[in-house]
Amino acid sequence: MGASSEWKARFLSGLYTAALGAAGTLAAPWLPLVSRTRKGRSWWLRFGQLPEELRRRRVPGLLWIHAASVGEVRSAARLVELWRERRGFSSVVVSATSEAGVETARRELGVGAFYLPFDLPWTWKKCFEVLEPVALAILETEIWPNLLRAAAERGVPVVWVGARLRDERPYRLFRPLLASRFACVRFVLARAPEDARRFARLGVAADRIRVGGDLKLSRLFSEKAFPPPFDARNRPLLVGASTHAPEEAVLLEAARTVRRRFPRALLLLAPRRPERFGEVARLLDAAPVPWCLRSRMGGCPPEEAEVVLWDSVGDLARVFPMASASFVGGTLAPLGGHNLLEPVLGGSPVCFGPATWNVREFESLLLRTGAGRRVENARELGRAWLEMLESSGAWRERVRSAAEEVRSGPDPARLAFDVLLRVAEEGTA
Repeated sequence: MGASSEWKARFLSGLYTAALGAAGTLAAPWLPLVSRTRKGRSWWLRFGQLPEELRRRRVPGLLWIHAASVGEVRSAARLVELWRERRGFSSVVVSATSEAGVETARRELGVGAFYLPFDLPWTWKKCFEVLEPVALAILETEIWPNLLRAAAERGVPVVWVGARLRDERPYRLFRPLLASRFACVRFVLARAPEDARRFARLGVAADRIRVGGDLKLSRLFSEKAFPPPFDARNRPLLVGASTHAPEEAVLLEAARTVRRRFPRALLLLAPRRPERFGEVARLLDAAPVPWCLRSRMGGCPPEEAEVVLWDSVGDLARVFPMASASFVGGTLAPLGGHNLLEPVLGGSPVCFGPATWNVREFESLLLRTGAGRRVENARELGRAWLEMLESSGAWRERVRSAAEEVRSGPDPARLAFDVLLRVAEEGTA
């Protein structure tokens, strides 16, 4: 890095840290009051307050995984499994930026979990002193300059896993700062070739970038099998996964189209964010449509119910093997899309809207193999779902072909594990 770039990096680093510090100072008088609320407690904990069980234990060979929220936490399951097999059950901790992410890590992965602190130098000092990790794995798009600097100062190797970057242009103003921080990263395991090129344009050295695949696909390589979450009683099941407003209304209209031909068809709505469960319940009441909550329906939905509101976090992957057809949200709502492959890997053909900029590679695979269909509105979705039910054999064959193509590739979690293990052992040698 030249003298000019180094000066810019220092200036931007000071400006960034000062801005965060000023925000923290302004917020400090309100923290005792805010900490009494549910969300306020997480803010308080993000000033470097680690749970007691993490403060009182020292685990050699500890891997620290940072995953933003629920989806990223779940994608780490296979990596956690592999690291535990090598280093022991308590050898992993997970941080997350959301309450749902922290709770999911504790409940589903069985790991010590904590809220990722605010990106201030002194909060990281506490974390590294207490945890003493041998490596830090950062999942997807979590760029925290002071965290990267603190890891470098402590000699902790950082590996970016499933790294993705939709567009590097918003980061270009901070390129000198980011380039200096990316120098602290041992490897960037990019989700796809285009992501690798974007990180290179932001200053990551080419010899530190590899295409490692999407960690969310790694559950395919786990030997664990899970039973179906409920009995659909041979009803055609339509799944709306990770939905956002106004997608639920579109799905309801499409399901009405399907019921004209398949009267027993059951629609399952799984909003992406738990805080929207109440909003979707009110939409169903206003429709009006007979519906039930997943948490209250027992082993199977009532015959008269036309819709199940999936009011829980987790288990949705277990639904796709039961599904006759699916839809993945964030694609009609202009949000870039969620995991398009998950339904297909469970055996279900899938529909999605045009907003797929976060999942272009998956969309290309599904359109090429014919396992998925792009739709623009409720009318097109209803027609696509009808076709999937009426020609289920042909659709299932295309789904099987797409799933086999994905499964023939390398295990992203195994690659990440191998890289993390190597850099950790190099660091402790």
